[in-house]
Order: sequence, then C-alpha cells, then structure tokens
Amino acid sequence: MNPTPAFTPTLKQKLLGRNYKWWYFTIYNINIAQAGIYATIIGQFANFANSFTLIYIWLRAANSKEIVTYLVIGQIYRSLVQTFWNEKISTDIVSGKIINLLLVPQNYLQYNFYANLGQRIVRNIGLILTSILVMLVFLNYIQFRLELNLIYILVLVPISFALNYFLNIAVGFLAFFLKDARDYRSTSNSILTVLMILSGTIIPLGQLPFGLLGYVQLLPTAWLLHHPMQIYLGKYSALETLYVFLGGIIWCLVLYFLAKWVFRVGLKRNESVGL
Repeated sequence: MNPTPAFTPTLKQKLLGRNYKWWYFTIYNINIAQAGIYATIIGQFANFANSFTLIYIWLRAANSKEIVTYLVIGQIYRSLVQTFWNEKISTDIVSGKIINLLLVPQNYLQYNFYANLGQRIVRNIGLILTSILVMLVFLNYIQFRLELNLIYILVLVPISFALNYFLNIAVGFLAFFLKDARDYRSTSNSILTVLMILSGTIIPLGQLPFGLLGYVQLLPTAWLLHHPMQIYLGKYSALETLYVFLGGIIWCLVLYFLAKWVFRVGLKRNESVGL
C-alpha cells in the first residue's frame, strides 16, 4: 500500500493560516452572487433612474458643479460600500432559518460579514457601473481630482463598508422585536430612508437647514458619503482627514458592540417565548 502523501499547504494558506477558511468562504459567496446576476442587472435600471432624477433636480435647483460632484462621485463611493444585509438577516429571523446558522461553530456576526462581503463584491460592481453611467451623463458638471485626495477616500472604503455593515445588521436584528415580515419591512424602509438622508445621499449635508450640519456630520452615517466627499473635494486639511479615519474606526467599534448587544437581547427575547 502506497503511503498517503503529506499535505503541503499553499502559499496563501500559509500566509492566512486559520483565516484561510474566511477567504474560501468569501469566494464561495462571490460564486453564489453570480448565480443571480440577471436580477442584479435588471435592478440597475431603477438605480439609474433614481440617481439621474435626483442629480438632475439638484442641477436645475442649484446649478453648482460642487453639488453635482458631491452627489455623482458620492454615488460611486456609496456603491463601493453598499450593503443590504439587513434583508438577509431579517428574513432568517422571521423564517426561523437563523436557528440553522446559530448551529454553525463560528461567530455569527463574523460569518455574516464574510458572506455579505462575497456577495456584495459582485452586486456592488453593478451599482458602480450604473453610477459611472450616471457620471457620464453629467460629465461636464463634475470636478475631477486625480490626486492624493482620491487615494485617501479609497483607503477609507473598508472602514465605510464595515460601518455600513454594522448599521445594516443592527436594523436587521429589529426583526426580533416585530410581529411579522410586513411590520419589519415598513420599519426598516423608514429607518433606511432616514439613514440615506443623514449620509448625504439625497440632500448634501452642507445644504441642510438650521445649522444641522454641525450635528449630523458627527453621526456614523456621515462616513458613508459626506466625509469621503469632503476629502475628495479638498475641503479637509490633513489633520481633519486623519480625524475622519479615526472617527470611522471608533464608530465601527461602537456599532459592532451595539449590533452585538441588539442581537443578544433579541435572541434572549425569542428564547424566552420558546421561538
């Protein structure tokens, strides 16, 4: 009998060690997302129509290249960090499928993060392409900056993505406290609309009335579009840019523990009633 050859790990396995499983899991979810690519493409028509209408209205109302740049480049950035994982979380909770995931011997939040990352890589590419198409329509009204500021906001992407993920799953965990999917959907749609406004996606935060900018820019939603666009437009000094990075990291930690707390409370509540 021939001896079984010794297992030789690849270079990637050696570098990642125990974390190699998350790399494999992310690739697996990229493949899953590709299976629904047709629906993703079709969905981009609505995204294009919404983005085009919003930017056109602001162009007619303000006729400002800075505002158009804020919204158009901001849409591209928002596409990079987008995640709708609250829908997956809430569906699992309402349907009871979450029980199967809780049996997986991995951290629940970490498991969902990499599943979300893999699927959003594919789907966000579609969002980015749509945003670029919108950019081409308004090309003459955009201020382009191919300099250090662009590098800064690209480095900021992982922070904004993680922050957006924790916000989304915190919203998703609200399904623990609502009666059914319809109640959750109404609640989450309202919350997500408010979050879009507070990020600057619909109204540039600098255009908010009553001096609200000073307060709203401190919220975690400002890291999803407003602060990156301020960096891109050269509005922030090097020190202020550093504060943006530090603030984003702090908010990631705060929202991580908040999401973890809501999950623990929601799970305990459902266990107490036998669900």
